Amino acid sequence: TGKLNIAVLIFNPTRTGGYAIKTHGEDALRWVCMRWNAEDCERVTREHIEFYREKYGEGSNTYRIRILGLPPIVDSNTLIPPDWIHDATNRDIEPDPRDYVVKGFDIGGGGDPSIMATRKGGKVYPFKTNGTADSNLLTDWAYLNFVNGEANLLYGDVKGIGWAIMGNLRKRLSGKVRNVDANSTPLAKERFLNKRMEMAWNVRMTFENKEISIPDDKELIDELLALRTEETPRGLMKLVSKDKLRIELGRSTNKYDALAMTYAYPNLEMRYEDKDDYDYEVEVRRSVSAGVSRSFMRA
Repeated sequence: TGKLNIAVLIFNPTRTGGYAIKTHGEDALRWVCMRWNAEDCERVTREHIEFYREKYGEGSNTYRIRILGLPPIVDSNTLIPPDWIHDATNRDIEPDPRDYVVKGFDIGGGGDPSIMATRKGGKVYPFKTNGTADSNLLTDWAYLNFVNGEANLLYGDVKGIGWAIMGNLRKRLSGKVRNVDANSTPLAKERFLNKRMEMAWNVRMTFENKEISIPDDKELIDELLALRTEETPRGLMKLVSKDKLRIELGRSTNKYDALAMTYAYPNLEMRYEDKDDYDYEVEVRRSVSAGVSRSFMRA
């Protein structure tokens, strides 16, 4: 309101639009714009910069944001735009008390840790990690995580050692365990190559619809930023290969994979008030057939 007003705006360019980004674009004439590039900063070690260059590559969004101080690039193959990921981080979502607690169990193999994701409604809780390769210890850990967390459903992958572990958990947790095979036929088989792509699209829709809150987890965010889609010769959508993602990230997308499994069959989740009124297996089949069109109507 005075004759001279000064505003200082400092931000990390994690978004592709918004007020802050406009100050360096269409509104730049009204601001004195400066950008800090870590490559030119004496306070940032060369080792730190090389770590990001080798792990993510100079052309990656992670390198652009965290080293170059530039906003992310979004192309037509980006699964989840960076803006959506940023908005979902610690979004204020209060789960319905009746919502089921759903677990996603990514069982490690080849040196990867095992990850347990927990979701209640649209709220995703901090991930739990276990580095053991002992299948018995891992089974016990998953069982206690499920029971102590008062969970209702557990989805887990059945590839490799996962088959035996999920079999043991199925025996101990009765009807609360569901196997997930990422290479299996999707519900929307006319659109997606496999279940892996279908789960990825289910996850994407929750971000687009602002129906998810994720923890401020650097590894998870980097994995989400790296996800891209491709098209097969038959015109089906598929997710970029795990090998390509491993090269880009320097590791597997363990946390994302665990989260995606909780959306393997998002329309199957019931609430406490329903569970005494339905035969569960019948309800599952009915929900699948009724839920596909709803899940992909906006895609």
